[in-house]
Amino acid sequence: MNNETAVPAHRTLILRCWSEQDETELRRFWRFHLQWLDTEERQSFADVEALLASLAHSFDGENK
Repeated sequence: MNNETAVPAHRTLILRCWSEQDETELRRFWRFHLQWLDTEERQSFADVEALLASLAHSFDGENK
């Protein structure tokens, strides 16, 4: 395995979380945004389940 395909020993990301109110149902919902600093990739999520699934997929692929 060369340096270009080597799995990094660490990853750095910024996680932003905020809540929004649904005006029709008067409920609050959490929203999430990830920014990977090593690749500058950005992702937004409408719920915590999607965020966690994406994180699991990102790190699961690196262990294979």
